[in-house]
Amino acid sequence: MKFKIFITTILILNLLSSITYSQNLVVKYESYRGKSPDINDNRFKNMPEQIKIKAIENSMIKYKDVYTLSYCNGKSSYIYNERVFEKEPDFKSIGFLLNYFNDYKNEKIICVADWIPKDFQVIRNFNEIKKQLFDDTLTINNLLCKKAEVEFLKDRKATVWYTPEIPIMAGPTWFFDLPGLVIRVEIMDYIIEAVKIEFPELPLKIIIPNRKNTINYEEYRKSKVKEWLYK
Repeated sequence: MKFKIFITTILILNLLSSITYSQNLVVKYESYRGKSPDINDNRFKNMPEQIKIKAIENSMIKYKDVYTLSYCNGKSSYIYNERVFEKEPDFKSIGFLLNYFNDYKNEKIICVADWIPKDFQVIRNFNEIKKQLFDDTLTINNLLCKKAEVEFLKDRKATVWYTPEIPIMAGPTWFFDLPGLVIRVEIMDYIIEAVKIEFPELPLKIIIPNRKNTINYEEYRKSKVKEWLYK
């Protein structure tokens, strides 16, 4: 898939030379698979044969997930919008999608979703996500980007491309807190890419969830996600 980034501005050079734009940012991201999944993937192994065949067929259908990142004054939200299919599958499986809220002052990531009880939220600290910066550069949609490697889980890493041309330390899901806006994330065959960037004049209203019960991300992954999904 090829995308163009659209940056809404009257005078882009003046915009990038000013720090005022950094207070308000809206980015549309699209995520998709760069290639078809492996049919020997573990997720297919325990399925009944008829369901397995359908699941594999549907997994071959190309789609993109659309998200919106909003940033303002040290807070950000990354919200799932929709899944757009190249052609309609027999059944639609959206998966376990979270909405992410970043509190940069307190270095916290707060996650909520439709299946999470209304009085619970999932929290990670910024320092749980390890980053390594490199000198490699790549131009993506006319933006000069630099490379980082991000270990977002103990056994999973991603290649991340961020642009110092937009010096806002924001990005999708776990990929942020780098010296510039994240433009592209590569996780094996999975891609997240910015396709539209806007700098609104008026401040954005971003409300960080503050639910009474919190659990850490490890507890969520190991036990709570299954409990909440299949209760």
